Amino acid sequence: MLKIVSHNACWFQGFPYAGLDPDEPHPEVLDRLSSIYQSYDPHVLCVQEVQHAKMAGAIAGELGMNVQYSCGGEYHQYGCATYARDVEVLAEGRISSSPPQRAWQICRAVCGGAPLTIANVHLTSDRFLPETEAAAARLRDLVTMLDVALPSHEDGLDVICGDFNEGPRHDAAILLERRGYIDVAVATNASLPSTGVGKQRSDQIWVRDDLKSAITGFGAAAWESLAFESPGKNVLSDHLPLWVELRK
Repeated sequence: MLKIVSHNACWFQGFPYAGLDPDEPHPEVLDRLSSIYQSYDPHVLCVQEVQHAKMAGAIAGELGMNVQYSCGGEYHQYGCATYARDVEVLAEGRISSSPPQRAWQICRAVCGGAPLTIANVHLTSDRFLPETEAAAARLRDLVTMLDVALPSHEDGLDVICGDFNEGPRHDAAILLERRGYIDVAVATNASLPSTGVGKQRSDQIWVRDDLKSAITGFGAAAWESLAFESPGKNVLSDHLPLWVELRK
């Protein structure tokens, strides 16, 4: 079995966090989130909101994995990092023809001898753009990413995961369905109304439609596991870690 975990880590600051230019992580948040990731024993870990390469490398040793980091496009601090024992970057948004406001990267990870092509994405929200412009930007970023991936990979991407900043059945989901992908939460009839504080189920994992039969498990961490008693904070992140298990 292959296990993939995806999580928006809120820059490892704990939440609430009002800043926009984080540097060093909160030590306890870093330690506890690293432990949560380890508890899943993932073959691949995709993390969003990683502020710089140094931060991306901080947990690589703890996990016994290598890491590929891509900084954000317009906002560099919105980077993403993909971890696996054997991983290489195939494409990344920041050097694409249409750089994203936040980030996406496509990696190849070799898991148990089987290659896996996976996209780690963090689409924009309406934090910096009006709602309609943010929705258009999300679609533009996805189309750019898919058009980069598909010409060089006949089967497309195996897995697309991350923070989509919109709920299911919105425009990004409709686009991915039309492109031949399936939302794992839908495929497994999972009861998961929300994945973030005050958000819809904006954190999602998608697989190619022909991999639906390979799905053997899906879930999310419990909010209780992210509880964080520290001045001004109440959870380790405002997003839940998600996981999917696939039969090789």
